[in-house]
Amino acid sequence: MRGRRKIYDEQEAVRKTIGLFRAIGYEGASTEELLQVMGIGKGSFYHAFPGGKKELFEKAMKEFSDMRMKQLREDLAKSPDKIGEIRSLFLKIAESDSDEHEMGCLLANTVTELYTLEQGLALRAARLLKEFEQVLFEVLQEARKEGKLKPEADPKVLAGYLVTIWNGLNVTRKMYPDSKRLRALIEWQLRVLD
Repeated sequence: MRGRRKIYDEQEAVRKTIGLFRAIGYEGASTEELLQVMGIGKGSFYHAFPGGKKELFEKAMKEFSDMRMKQLREDLAKSPDKIGEIRSLFLKIAESDSDEHEMGCLLANTVTELYTLEQGLALRAARLLKEFEQVLFEVLQEARKEGKLKPEADPKVLAGYLVTIWNGLNVTRKMYPDSKRLRALIEWQLRVLD
């Protein structure tokens, strides 16, 4: 006997939860709120996500990371100035609206929120952040070969430093959702790329 035909797009349903998870976190988001955001019923939810909220959250983190990484890779591929593109990525944080500032980065939020509560999810978020670090490393390594970085600059250390800045900024932007202040902080921190 066949079940009912699925009448929603699972990937779109996952994408709809990203904003809620960013805004109130994994622990804060109730199943009822998630169902409402996705526009599906409880039966459909558990059919699509047998692991419940945890499985949905893992998929939301992956989708968030995939969308961001795809955009970053496309922007880097089009740009003749890869270091300038990295600067732009960070400076976009300052240009965000207050809602974006309050939500921060889903992955950075997850590492800080869940490290002691749901370490498996926190470690998954950390692995996704390391993928971001790897892309930065590849760009910085190429820039060094092209003479666009100081010879003493270690691309591996520098990529780790940029991810450290990224994580810190995604906390700081919640404290100071002021674009002018954030821009000054980001510009100061990115001097390492000069």
